[in-house]
Amino acid sequence: MQNSDLNLATPANSLPLEQPEAIAPISVPYIIEQYAKGKRTFTRVVFKAGQIKIIAPNLEKANFAGAWLADVGLSSSNLKSANLNNARLNRADLSAANLTDANLWRANLSKANLSRANLSGACLVGADLSGANLAAANLSRTNLKDANLSDTDLSKAIFEQTIMPDGTIATSELA
Repeated sequence: MQNSDLNLATPANSLPLEQPEAIAPISVPYIIEQYAKGKRTFTRVVFKAGQIKIIAPNLEKANFAGAWLADVGLSSSNLKSANLNNARLNRADLSAANLTDANLWRANLSKANLSRANLSGACLVGADLSGANLAAANLSRTNLKDANLSDTDLSKAIFEQTIMPDGTIATSELA
């Protein structure tokens, strides 16, 4: 196989890598434009000299408020402090993404893959997480007040001073 950049057709969590080796600069307008053209995956895999490298977008502090990004692939992306309030991210692949301090107020994340994502300090007030995969996600200091967690996989998720949908505070790792 020649060295090449490939768009992933399968979730990045099937690869034996935990963190991306490279973060690619990318803009919000570019993603919106490419999404409108039908592109759904923005994380790439590069095969060089028998090694696999994940190249994920750096979208720190990006503003996706109200954006329609259903089925988007942003696994391993840096979305730290991003504004995703009211965004439609149903069925999105955000596995292993850095969503620290992100604003996901009332976001639609139904059936999204957030496994191994870092959501520490994120605001998910009123978010729809029904059927989402949050296995092994870091939910430390995350606000889930009024979020819909029906049929959500929270296995091995980390809860440390997490505000739950009913307003109670959870501190433990769920098995």
